[in-house]
Amino acid sequence: MRLITSKRYSDDSRLLLEAARQQGWDTLRLQSNTVPPEALGAACCVYAEGFLAEHLADQLGIHLLRPANDALARLSRALTARAITFCTAAEFQPLTRPMFVKPADQKLFAAAVYRPGEDIPGLETLLPDDPILISEVVHFTREYRFFVRDSTVRTGSIYWHGDRVPMVDVGYEGAGDALWDQAAAFAQAVCAAHPLLPRSYVLDVGQLDSGVWAVIEFNPVWASGIYGCSPSAVLDCLAVASTTRPAPGP
Repeated sequence: MRLITSKRYSDDSRLLLEAARQQGWDTLRLQSNTVPPEALGAACCVYAEGFLAEHLADQLGIHLLRPANDALARLSRALTARAITFCTAAEFQPLTRPMFVKPADQKLFAAAVYRPGEDIPGLETLLPDDPILISEVVHFTREYRFFVRDSTVRTGSIYWHGDRVPMVDVGYEGAGDALWDQAAAFAQAVCAAHPLLPRSYVLDVGQLDSGVWAVIEFNPVWASGIYGCSPSAVLDCLAVASTTRPAPGP
C-alpha cells in the first residue's frame, strides 16, 4: 500500500507519513497537483485537502468514500438533539428564524448562524444541485472527533472545549478526560444505529450545555484533521477509505 499526500506539509500529514513508513507502506509526498506516472497503478490511498484529494483520485483511478451529503439529516432527533434539514441550493428557502446553515459538500460558503434577511455570502454562486444542511441553533461545550472503520470506533480525540481548542498529545485516547468514556460510547452507538454509512468515515460528536450528547457532523477520512488521534489507527481507516474504480467498458 502507498500513502499519497499533498505538497502541503502539515502536522497531520507528517504524522501519517511516519505511521505509514513504520507499517511498511510506500509513501509519496507530491510536489505538484499531478501524480507522477511511476505512482500510477499501485494500490494506494490519498490524504489531502478536499478538492485536491478528488483531483488526485481521478488521476489514480480510485473512488473516495464519504458519508452521503444527507447522512446527518437522516439521523433521528434522539441522536442529533436538533432538527436538521437537507436541501439543494435550488430548494433553499429564506430563513424565518436564526439557523445554522452549512454546505454539505466542500466549503462552498461559510458555515455559520444566519438570521432572517441576512445575506449568505457565496450562496448566489452555488449550482442548483449543490447540497445544503440547515439546523436549529444549539451550543456544544465539548466536541470530539472519532475515526470509524467497519462500524467500529478506532481512535478519537477531543478538539474543542468551552471556547478553545485544547492541546492534546498524539495518541490522546481520552487521557485525563472524565467524559471520554461517555463520548466514545455515544459515538459507538451512533455507528451501530447508522449502517448505511461507508466502510470508513469520521464522526464528530459533542455535549450540549444541557448535558445531552449529540452528533455534530460526518466527514470523510481522507481530508479530516486528526488532532490527538492515533496516527496508526487513522491510517487503518484511511486504508479502506477508497475503492478502485471499475475499468471503462469497450
